Parts: sequence; structure tokens; C-alpha cells
Amino acid sequence: MRTSSGLAVSYRTDTPAVCTVSGSTVSPATAGTCTITASQPGNDNYAPAPGVSRSFSVNRGIVHPAKTQQVISFGQPPAVAVGQPVTLAASASSGLAVSFRSDTPSVCTVSGVTVTTTKPGTCAVTASQAGDDRFVAARDVQRSFTVQAGQTPGEQNTDKKASQAITFGQPPAATVGQVVR
Repeated sequence: MRTSSGLAVSYRTDTPAVCTVSGSTVSPATAGTCTITASQPGNDNYAPAPGVSRSFSVNRGIVHPAKTQQVISFGQPPAVAVGQPVTLAASASSGLAVSFRSDTPSVCTVSGVTVTTTKPGTCAVTASQAGDDRFVAARDVQRSFTVQAGQTPGEQNTDKKASQAITFGQPPAATVGQVVR
């Protein structure tokens, strides 16, 4: 993982019963959904980066052997100013339609593929694909982006600190006891 500032990223588990984190290594402990959050608190030159969470399935073994696995590719939305709409782009490897939802409805809402931003903060959007008779449900993919008030994305903050963002790729599904890096 990296930040646009080049500062080090730290990780924490949001699901300690399912997985643990040591440095940049995730260790699944039991079947379930493991959620990891990447953060960067900033320094004298950079403001804190908005935290970015990623979730992945931890399986006990083979999942739905009669159905084909699928994955979602979900592009990272850009930082925007309040009121600026964002068009989402995602696809499932199965070719099935992907749906979106806002995980932060007080900051942004989603209708179809359009995000409407309503106040400053971090907008988190999840892409989902429920599967069908041939494909198992895809693992949800979440993307977060900054919604800024009265500031063009990329401008420096009023406290003279440059903004930064975290790029955190989607981890693969894992099996209990498997180390994920």
C-alpha cells in the first residue's frame, strides 16, 4: 500500500475474531469476513489521509464447487467538492450487473451509478454482485474518496498541509491458516 505523500501506511483489523494484523501481514483465524483498515495520520507537511477499508472472505475450504467464482473490478473514484456528482464504474468477471450502495449516507448517496455528495467527509461506496445459478456471489469491493468543502481537489488545505490519499488494493479470498500479504 502507498499514500500519495509517500508516508508509511498502518493497518488494523476491524474484525479481530476473524483475522489479525501484524505490520502488513494478515492472518485469518476463522471463516467469515475479514475487514482491514489502512490509515496514515499525516505529519508536519501532510494532513491525515482518509482511512480506507477492504474486506475479503475467509473460507474453511472449497466454496460452492458447482458454481464459478467471480470478482468485481471497481475503479477508484476521485476526490470531489461537495455537490459534484461522481459516476461509478465497476464490472464483474462473470459479466453480471454490479450494484452500488453508499456506506456513508450522511456524506453521499448512490442512485444507479451516480454518487451525489452532500457534505464534506469520506464517501464510502460498496460494489456488489449477488451471483446467479452459475456464479457464486462476488466479494463486495469498497472504495472511499474525499468530499471537500469549497476546495478544489488537489488544493492544499487551509491549515497549509497538503492532502493525501491511500491506495489499497483488494485482498484475495483466503483459507483459515493462510497468510495474506
